[in-house]
Amino acid sequence: RFFSQIDKEGGFITRTMVCAPLSVRERSPLGAVQVLNKTTGLFEPEDLEFVVQFANQVALAIENAQLYEAVTLRSHQLEMVNSKKNEIMDVLASQLREPVRSIGTSAELLGSGALNDGLMVEQTCLNLTTNVQRISKLIADFRNLSFATTTKLSIETSRCQVEALLSSVHASFDPILRERDLSLHIECSSTVGCCEGDANLLHTALSNLMANAIRNTPDGGSITLRALRSETLISIELIDSGKGMSTNEIVHAFDRFEQASPVNPSVKPYSFKSQGLGLGLPATRTILHSHGTALEIRSSEGKGATFSFSLPAC
Repeated sequence: RFFSQIDKEGGFITRTMVCAPLSVRERSPLGAVQVLNKTTGLFEPEDLEFVVQFANQVALAIENAQLYEAVTLRSHQLEMVNSKKNEIMDVLASQLREPVRSIGTSAELLGSGALNDGLMVEQTCLNLTTNVQRISKLIADFRNLSFATTTKLSIETSRCQVEALLSSVHASFDPILRERDLSLHIECSSTVGCCEGDANLLHTALSNLMANAIRNTPDGGSITLRALRSETLISIELIDSGKGMSTNEIVHAFDRFEQASPVNPSVKPYSFKSQGLGLGLPATRTILHSHGTALEIRSSEGKGATFSFSLPAC
């Protein structure tokens, strides 16, 4: 390149400049190296070759530094995830011991015939039911741990009757909803029909969303499960009247082991009043991603939250 520069006496001096791109393997340039000839005259061919080679070496050094930084960050993230994963596995394993022991004791009492009092039999059966529910919750946590730590699942697509799917989720949580005085509204007409998907995995995804809604909705609140059909898609929404989510919480909602801020505790003794393991939403995202769709979140603090996704209609 040639350009003019005003000297101290006010005259013009023509100088030359070489500009070489900072690029590696025909990728988009990272920038450029500019070399100005401080004296009059042109650059020699060997000067041009030197600048080009210098620019290539600088570009390679920059790319290596960027790659090293990315690998270091990724390695640190994996170490944190693996550490948290191992910690969660230990917690879940330890939590299995008590319900299994309690179930064994209750089963022995029932089998021995030592319980002649009807009230004691009823209490023992209730203890069995409670501990089975605890184990079912732990199994769900194990499944979510598996889903949340993978990127894509193998699914078995079939015709899923949407109304039946929503009803089955309702039935799974009905005891907890009653205990918490939460009202669940199912808005799905028979004309919604069927969607394409893996019924078992979709049930898990909706169950995770339901557990999240229950955890974040105070006693006496409401939850709505809604399904709407368009020409080619079926949209499913879960709306709660809970505490809502801040912008920062929405941004990090799908981070594994990311737990939401503490919620108003329930006065009822139900199993979801803790913060949870931070695996439900990441697992749900993986399930929906495997179905070729995405989970959307609309929320603001103090105004509840809406989770929605779409599936192909059939």
